[in-house]
Amino acid sequence: MSITAGAQKNHPIIKFSPLAALEEGNFPVIQAGVEFPLKNNLSLYSEIGIRYRKGIYDNADTIFTGSGGFKAKVELRHYITNEWRSWLEGTYWAANIFYTNSSHNTSMVYYKGNDSTTRIGDDFAVKKTVIGLNALRGWQNSYGKRFMVDAYIGVGIRFRIIDHSHLEYDRKVDRLDGARHFNVNEMRHQTDTRNGLSVAPNLTFGIRLGWRL
Repeated sequence: MSITAGAQKNHPIIKFSPLAALEEGNFPVIQAGVEFPLKNNLSLYSEIGIRYRKGIYDNADTIFTGSGGFKAKVELRHYITNEWRSWLEGTYWAANIFYTNSSHNTSMVYYKGNDSTTRIGDDFAVKKTVIGLNALRGWQNSYGKRFMVDAYIGVGIRFRIIDHSHLEYDRKVDRLDGARHFNVNEMRHQTDTRNGLSVAPNLTFGIRLGWRL
């Protein structure tokens, strides 16, 4: 029994994030990772995602920059249970650091200064680097001998470095054309038109599908 338990503990888990492939708010990626058991109910999870297609916000007719992006994350986990049959299973607390780098072309419409009659189209390029930290609570369970499901939610902080080019819109005096109430589209444009370093809160949640090796 001790030999079997030890072997069970040493098996890593490979994972795939299906929701990341549909993430239009940032950029869609094929994202996968590996969780390695350590000791004392600790594990180390690392993942990387590569952008595989344009998102809905990469919609400019003019190409000012190449479109692409990738993500990387390293996460330390502590599982609450210490039973060998629940190794890398059950409720866990985690902390991670993540990095994203992306570039895209985008388009928006705005009103110049106090002129509310003439709509102006603006195509521009955005290069963005984000470094952040999260604290998470998650749950992982096995279905059968090898199939795993990992669900999590967390909060943190992100540091964004944005560099845009060919932008004519002036966020200090001009007004975006959009809904009266704040929405996702306007939030994205407000972020893309920033330049330099900015800090923002971060909310993360998702589901991963895993396979125990």
